[in-house]
Amino acid sequence: FSYTNTGTYPVTMVLQCLQLGRPRNAFALVTCLRLRNCADTVPGYSPVHVDRRLKYWAEKKQSLSQMQGREQFYVRPQFRNVDAPDEVTSPEQQRLAKEVQHLARQQRWEEALALFRSVPVASPRLATAAVDACAKAFRTALARQLFEEMPVKTAGAYASMITLYGRIRQVGEAERLMRDMRDAGMQPDVFHFTAMMIAYGMVADVDNAIRILRDMQEAGIRLDQVSYGSALTACGRAGNYRRARELLVEMDQQSVQVHVGHITSLVTSCARDKDEGSAREAFAEFGKRTIKPDHVAYTSLLACLAGPGALQKAEVVLSDARSASVTPHVFFYNEMLRAANESSDSSRFKELLDEMRANGIPDSNGTKAQIYEMEMQNKNRTAVSTLPAASLPEGWHQKTDPTTGQPYYWHQSNPSGTTTWTRPGSPSGQ
Repeated sequence: FSYTNTGTYPVTMVLQCLQLGRPRNAFALVTCLRLRNCADTVPGYSPVHVDRRLKYWAEKKQSLSQMQGREQFYVRPQFRNVDAPDEVTSPEQQRLAKEVQHLARQQRWEEALALFRSVPVASPRLATAAVDACAKAFRTALARQLFEEMPVKTAGAYASMITLYGRIRQVGEAERLMRDMRDAGMQPDVFHFTAMMIAYGMVADVDNAIRILRDMQEAGIRLDQVSYGSALTACGRAGNYRRARELLVEMDQQSVQVHVGHITSLVTSCARDKDEGSAREAFAEFGKRTIKPDHVAYTSLLACLAGPGALQKAEVVLSDARSASVTPHVFFYNEMLRAANESSDSSRFKELLDEMRANGIPDSNGTKAQIYEMEMQNKNRTAVSTLPAASLPEGWHQKTDPTTGQPYYWHQSNPSGTTTWTRPGSPSGQ
């Protein structure tokens, strides 16, 4: 029996297990359903904050998984991580561990948990796989409970938990687990170091992310695409273009092949300050290295555009992306909508939104935020346009500028010579 989340009424599934004479599976389902209701909170942190991070990552992972052209990933040599050298695992437990790992990669944590609970005593390898399944699905409370229940905590389980806490920006918890692991006599490997760099990257802590990179070198670990990628991501989030550029140069010196994601992080590092010049310089690296930019790269370039002219420049990026056979996704459209907002172009905003929905792209939280922003702009414009004309001094007229959506004024005696943005009769227009 394998539990599948098909929407079948849970009690019926438990009864079916009992009718089939499989009480162990019934118990596993009851346990799974009970744990499913646990609050995903972290001790010492606001449940609301953690819930917001979980929703963010769930939405982002779902959107990225549906994106075309995301088959390009960093390359890392396979490391054999022997969690428990003295462990004697039965063939059945080995089979279950592999199946749970497979389910974890597919985000099917409920089925993975049911399999884990179907054995009276799980091996360390099987328990590690169950922790990883819950961690990958961002089931924080479940992952933490399973981890704490492990009689023997493995290096793999530590890596899964450190990665999870890093993703939801609970860096203090990730650091605590690193200390606990060392206290237990285990030395961090490439996966633990990378997980900590991800954690620091999530809070834009460039100094600590690069410190971990140097710790890896001191430990004799050869830096690879993933290691540099994690450090570059931290630079991107922090808006530190200089450090990102230095890391890219270092990759060339160390003969580490530069990937599309590394250059994308370089572009992203310009987004915080809307440094369009540096962003275009960074984007030019794709051409220099004959690397084709993907959806995320074009989206990152859009994020560096700002001001009233942002929409016009964004339209050029959109045209370039389509010429390169890159189909816009939800994050790309969100940046286009932002540019339309900054240019106060409600007509183009509506066109983009209609196009997005016609292509079957669902709204994300970012989309909803841009829609709210445009609604507020329209409301403000309506409020201004409904001001009584009689309130203007004699001879003055009002119109709305089609480009900015803002009202402007002129006097009938000399329309071209008296045009002004300042409302006549107001204190600033006296």
